[in-house]
Amino acid sequence: VNHHILHASTQGVMGGTLSGIFVLYDDGGGGPGIANLGDEWFTVGARQKGKMGGLDYRVEFYHQFGDACGDACGTYAYTTETDGSSVDRDAQLFGIRVGKTFKNAQWSPTVTLWYDLLTGTDDADVTAGDYSTFDTIQDTGHKFYGFMDLYLARNGGKEGRLGLQDFAIKTKMSPKPGWLLKADWHQFWTDIDLGDNPVTAALDISGAGAPGVLTNWSNDLGNELDLTLVHKYNSNAKVVFGYSHYWNSALFSALNPAQKQAGAASNAPGDDADWAYVMIDTKF
Repeated sequence: VNHHILHASTQGVMGGTLSGIFVLYDDGGGGPGIANLGDEWFTVGARQKGKMGGLDYRVEFYHQFGDACGDACGTYAYTTETDGSSVDRDAQLFGIRVGKTFKNAQWSPTVTLWYDLLTGTDDADVTAGDYSTFDTIQDTGHKFYGFMDLYLARNGGKEGRLGLQDFAIKTKMSPKPGWLLKADWHQFWTDIDLGDNPVTAALDISGAGAPGVLTNWSNDLGNELDLTLVHKYNSNAKVVFGYSHYWNSALFSALNPAQKQAGAASNAPGDDADWAYVMIDTKF
């Protein structure tokens, strides 16, 4: 597998930096269910980041096109999947973030509103021979979609390739010198309703019946809260305390049965999840 990347940026655009990227993903091997079939597909897009009117902002958009199925969609019922060129990749990512720092307020808080949309694949795409689940390529999902790393799968594993929407409110403040407190809240949805992709329903929702028959499935994947406290011990060391909680949903549990209690009904949410850590970061 080879990645060929072209990246360019220029400053002074709308109070910030405009950057563009072009990526060729060249997979010379096969994939699940499709022997000896490789992929050649492309990602092209741009990001604008800067300050305007006292606000920090970032807007970005990326489009993916080319071949699909070499490593992504062998489990789908594409009638033409034996011919790789007939399964086309057509996916997008859109993201926007707007934040403001209140320097004259106590603790100088910063509040950021965040929304990302990664497209998914519905039954109309499958019928048309299109694969529309956005691939995050070299993924670092926890940096963007919650510290509990539930959405690290680069080609949509945790959301059943239905795509992902993430609306987040991120805050940070300094209660005293040398201390930084952060709180991030995420609401996750799929991009595609489960009922619009019967293939995923058949694969992942065992015993639940067709969507809308036994269960009124929503596209709610759940919520996550990430709390982080950073103490700068000295110029070379800092201590980081973290705690995260995930409020589960029926859809997330059904799409990820291994992450819920055995015997639980497929149309009922599993238990919530908690995670905590302490980290010491030292520079030499």
